[in-house]
Amino acid sequence: LFCSLCLLEPLYRAGFFIAQFYRKKTGGVAVPFSVLSVGNLSVGGTGKSVVVSFLGNLLASRAPAIVLRGYGGR
Repeated sequence: LFCSLCLLEPLYRAGFFIAQFYRKKTGGVAVPFSVLSVGNLSVGGTGKSVVVSFLGNLLASRAPAIVLRGYGGR
């Protein structure tokens, strides 16, 4: 398994650098509020929902909004 991941790493790295180049070229969108993103490449079972719940309770005094893509989202 580890060796197969090592073979896929150059493709992942190339995709990362292409995406980074595209983001720098197109620029970002400025928003008048702070944005906190919780997520990663893992498919599930890594505790992201628990972390979002904790952060929502921690930031409750600032009235946070939680946006979910949702399971099977588009």
